[in-house]
Amino acid sequence: MHYIEHSVRELVVTQRHSDGYINATKLARAYKNKTGKYKNPNSWFEKDRTNEYIELLSDKTRIEVYHLVEKKGEGKNQQVWIHPKLAVSFAMWLSPEFEMMVSEWVEQWLFTNQKPAIQEPIKLHPYQRVWYERLRLFEEKTKLPKGRWCVFEEVGKLMRNLESNNVSLHE
Repeated sequence: MHYIEHSVRELVVTQRHSDGYINATKLARAYKNKTGKYKNPNSWFEKDRTNEYIELLSDKTRIEVYHLVEKKGEGKNQQVWIHPKLAVSFAMWLSPEFEMMVSEWVEQWLFTNQKPAIQEPIKLHPYQRVWYERLRLFEEKTKLPKGRWCVFEEVGKLMRNLESNNVSLHE
């Protein structure tokens, strides 16, 4: 996968070339490094306004919520990648300077014709949306001790993978 690298002082914040997603984990670290102030990204994700924005963006782009915010890895190695529009909103929460910087990154990415392909709408049964919302909340709010697992988490991952691969699941 190809990345666009943005330097913020001595740190590099990466942006995926293919879809414009920005590494929010590195962006938050760059903010702390530059200002000396730590802002916990989870605080931004827990805001009602953020969740409302994510839902609106999902409806508009036809990208499911769990694809707008992608978590890779676990623990201290976890990286959170967010949609370019979410990245601007996240940067706005960090500071006006970061908002300007990230909006310029996104504009530059758009003007180089690296626009993501429009996804076909996914037709979900109402219970599937509830399932996705429960899984999202579980992933955000639950911290399992290392080496432990949870049946709900394992089933959730399985269901999400099956449904994202267009496997028809019945009620």
